[in-house]
Amino acid sequence: MIGGNDVDITHSHLFLGYRPLILGIVVVESDAQSGALHFLSELALDFRSESGEWVAGLQIRKVNHVELDHHVVYFYEGIHGDHRFLNPLHQWVNRQREKLRKRNLSDADLSGNNYDQVRIAYSIPRTISVITVGDGDKINMFPTDLHGTAGDEFYISSLRIGGLANSQVENYKKIALSEVFAQQFRSVYSLGKNHMKDLRVRSEFETDELVSFKLGCPLPKGVIAYRELEQFRSFDCGIHRIHIYRVLHRENIGTSKSVLAHIHNYYGQWRADNKLESRFLIR
Repeated sequence: MIGGNDVDITHSHLFLGYRPLILGIVVVESDAQSGALHFLSELALDFRSESGEWVAGLQIRKVNHVELDHHVVYFYEGIHGDHRFLNPLHQWVNRQREKLRKRNLSDADLSGNNYDQVRIAYSIPRTISVITVGDGDKINMFPTDLHGTAGDEFYISSLRIGGLANSQVENYKKIALSEVFAQQFRSVYSLGKNHMKDLRVRSEFETDELVSFKLGCPLPKGVIAYRELEQFRSFDCGIHRIHIYRVLHRENIGTSKSVLAHIHNYYGQWRADNKLESRFLIR
């Protein structure tokens, strides 16, 4: 619900953070200026099935906006979320288990309604891409699912403040971001630890024979498409640094439609309970 109107933002929003929940809504500048879409300080988002059934909802509040040539990106953080992925009893039981679970005290540890908001955000498949960053002699490669396009010429992603991956992107500015074939899920997930690792020689990574067109960045094995990006702006929200990039080059390599993406298991269970056809790769 935007400005009293129902507006479909399924394909025009970005999931950019989980603590707090951060969403970006991308709007064509002319629509923003004309008032065709009036973005209030607080919005209510409904998540509905194909039949129109209400499945989940989020309340969000605006925290920032950025103008990017012909587009405006409005950034919102989560206030509260409700869902029907599991029945109320199962949700209550799981909340009690969370309270008893030993916490690891990391910034990524989620609990309470913040966790429900994230579960809702992951009811839409989120593409897991691989970022390559480095100085030519040494590189790092790590996965990200907090990212998306802002028109054809700009891209936005976020990384954890304090992580080495974030520092490397800030230092080198230019990166390659690759989409990969879904069957590469195990090798891509194994790169998660590299968010906190230094640059290393290319031979320590599984790479494709191709390198990116302009920057010569090594690309991950199983690459389907990639973008070369140059970071020029950032701001902080919670534990996240939001990076804004110019797109230097984009290229499709393969024809596969099986791009690696993931959802939360609560939503996966909802699909199973509703007998919806689904194909999952379980890591």
